[in-house]
Amino acid sequence: MLRALVTGGAGFIGSNLVDRLVKERYEVSVVDDLSAGHLDFLKNAKLKNLLKTTFADPAVLQLIRARTFDVIFHEAAIPRVSYSVEHPVETTEVNVMDTVKLLDACRGNVRGRSIAGAVESATRFFRFTRRDWYSGAHDAST
Repeated sequence: MLRALVTGGAGFIGSNLVDRLVKERYEVSVVDDLSAGHLDFLKNAKLKNLLKTTFADPAVLQLIRARTFDVIFHEAAIPRVSYSVEHPVETTEVNVMDTVKLLDACRGNVRGRSIAGAVESATRFFRFTRRDWYSGAHDAST
Protein backbone atom coordinates (compact mmCIF):
# COMPACT_ATOMS: atom_id res chain seq x y z
CA MET A 1 0.00 0.00 0.00
CA LEU A 2 1.41 3.37 -0.99
CA ARG A 3 1.57 6.06 1.66
CA ALA A 4 0.45 9.56 0.66
CA LEU A 5 0.58 12.93 2.38
CA VAL A 6 -1.80 15.65 1.23
CA THR A 7 -0.95 19.14 2.41
CA GLY A 8 -4.05 21.31 2.54
CA GLY A 9 -6.07 18.13 2.65
CA ALA A 10 -8.99 19.71 4.51
CA GLY A 11 -9.59 22.21 1.72
CA PHE A 12 -12.13 21.64 -1.03
CA ILE A 13 -9.68 20.41 -3.65
CA GLY A 14 -7.39 18.63 -1.18
CA SER A 15 -10.27 16.74 0.42
CA ASN A 16 -11.50 15.55 -2.97
CA LEU A 17 -8.00 14.34 -3.72
CA VAL A 18 -7.97 12.56 -0.34
CA ASP A 19 -11.22 10.81 -1.23
CA ARG A 20 -9.74 9.63 -4.52
CA LEU A 21 -6.53 8.42 -2.92
CA VAL A 22 -8.47 6.46 -0.27
CA LYS A 23 -10.61 4.97 -3.03
CA GLU A 24 -7.39 3.94 -4.81
CA ARG A 25 -6.31 2.21 -1.55
CA TYR A 26 -3.60 4.62 -0.49
CA GLU A 27 -2.76 5.06 3.17
CA VAL A 28 -3.46 8.79 3.45
CA SER A 29 -2.23 11.35 5.94
CA VAL A 30 -3.36 14.97 5.85
CA VAL A 31 -1.67 18.09 7.14
CA ASP A 32 -3.79 21.22 7.33
CA ASP A 33 -3.70 24.18 9.69
CA LEU A 34 -7.45 24.67 9.08
CA SER A 35 -7.00 28.35 8.23
CA ALA A 36 -8.99 27.78 5.04
CA GLY A 37 -9.87 24.08 5.28
CA HIS A 38 -12.76 22.44 7.08
CA LEU A 39 -12.80 19.19 9.04
CA ASP A 40 -16.29 18.51 7.67
CA PHE A 41 -14.68 17.89 4.27
CA LEU A 42 -12.84 14.92 5.80
CA LYS A 43 -15.59 13.48 7.98
CA ASN A 44 -15.96 10.31 5.87
CA ALA A 45 -12.30 9.87 4.95
CA LYS A 46 -10.40 6.93 6.39
CA LEU A 47 -7.16 8.69 7.26
CA LYS A 48 -3.97 7.26 8.67
CA ASN A 49 -3.21 10.60 10.31
CA LEU A 50 -4.58 14.14 10.54
CA LEU A 51 -1.98 16.70 11.50
CA LYS A 52 -3.57 20.03 12.46
CA THR A 53 -0.56 22.22 11.76
CA THR A 54 1.25 23.93 8.92
CA PHE A 55 2.97 21.91 6.22
CA ALA A 56 6.31 23.50 7.17
CA ASP A 57 6.04 22.50 10.83
CA PRO A 58 9.38 20.91 11.83
CA ALA A 59 7.53 17.76 12.95
CA VAL A 60 5.95 17.37 9.50
CA LEU A 61 9.26 17.97 7.76
CA GLN A 62 10.86 15.35 10.01
CA LEU A 63 8.19 12.79 9.06
CA ILE A 64 9.02 13.45 5.42
CA ARG A 65 12.77 13.12 6.03
CA ALA A 66 12.08 9.82 7.83
CA ARG A 67 10.69 8.50 4.51
CA THR A 68 7.21 8.10 5.94
CA PHE A 69 5.52 8.85 2.58
CA ASP A 70 5.81 7.48 -0.93
CA VAL A 71 4.10 10.45 -2.55
CA ILE A 72 3.21 13.98 -1.45
CA PHE A 73 0.53 16.19 -2.93
CA HIS A 74 1.17 19.79 -1.99
CA GLU A 75 -2.16 21.62 -2.10
CA ALA A 76 -1.68 23.96 0.88
CA ALA A 77 -1.33 27.69 0.35
CA ILE A 78 -2.68 31.01 1.43
CA PRO A 79 -5.30 31.54 -1.28
CA ARG A 80 -6.89 34.68 -2.63
CA VAL A 81 -4.97 37.18 -4.72
CA SER A 82 -6.49 40.14 -2.88
CA TYR A 83 -5.13 38.83 0.43
CA SER A 84 -1.68 38.29 -1.06
CA VAL A 85 -1.64 41.88 -2.34
CA GLU A 86 -2.56 43.18 1.11
CA HIS A 87 -0.17 40.79 2.93
CA PRO A 88 2.74 40.14 0.54
CA VAL A 89 5.32 39.16 3.16
CA GLU A 90 3.11 36.57 4.87
CA THR A 91 1.91 35.01 1.61
CA THR A 92 5.44 34.89 0.18
CA GLU A 93 6.72 33.29 3.37
CA VAL A 94 4.05 30.57 3.30
CA ASN A 95 3.47 30.05 -0.41
CA VAL A 96 7.10 30.29 -1.49
CA MET A 97 9.56 29.89 1.36
CA ASP A 98 7.64 27.22 3.27
CA THR A 99 7.16 25.32 0.00
CA VAL A 100 10.95 25.42 -0.48
CA LYS A 101 11.32 23.90 3.01
CA LEU A 102 8.86 21.17 2.04
CA LEU A 103 10.67 20.45 -1.22
CA ASP A 104 14.00 20.33 0.57
CA ALA A 105 12.61 17.74 3.02
CA CYS A 106 11.27 15.72 0.07
CA ARG A 107 14.60 15.62 -1.76
CA GLY A 108 15.76 12.02 -1.73
CA ASN A 109 13.12 11.00 0.80
CA VAL A 110 9.93 10.67 -1.29
CA ARG A 111 9.41 8.52 -4.38
CA GLY A 112 7.01 10.96 -6.01
CA ARG A 113 5.83 14.52 -5.41
CA SER A 114 3.11 16.53 -7.00
CA ILE A 115 3.65 20.26 -6.99
CA ALA A 116 1.33 21.48 -9.75
CA GLY A 117 -2.19 22.74 -9.15
CA ALA A 118 -4.48 20.25 -7.49
CA VAL A 119 -6.74 19.36 -10.38
CA GLU A 120 -3.90 19.13 -12.85
CA SER A 121 -1.65 17.14 -10.53
CA ALA A 122 -4.35 14.69 -9.48
CA THR A 123 -5.33 14.06 -13.10
CA ARG A 124 -1.72 13.64 -14.13
CA PHE A 125 -0.97 11.38 -11.16
CA PHE A 126 -3.77 8.95 -11.86
CA ARG A 127 -2.69 8.51 -15.48
CA PHE A 128 0.23 6.44 -14.27
CA THR A 129 0.22 3.02 -12.69
CA ARG A 130 1.85 2.36 -9.36
CA ARG A 131 4.49 0.36 -11.20
CA ASP A 132 5.41 3.51 -13.16
CA TRP A 133 6.14 5.34 -9.91
CA TYR A 134 8.44 2.62 -8.68
CA SER A 135 10.21 2.15 -12.01
CA GLY A 136 10.86 5.88 -12.39
CA ALA A 137 8.71 6.11 -15.54
CA HIS A 138 6.72 9.02 -14.09
CA ASP A 139 7.83 12.37 -15.48
CA ALA A 140 6.27 15.27 -13.58
CA SER A 141 6.83 17.58 -16.56
CA THR A 142 4.30 15.77 -18.79
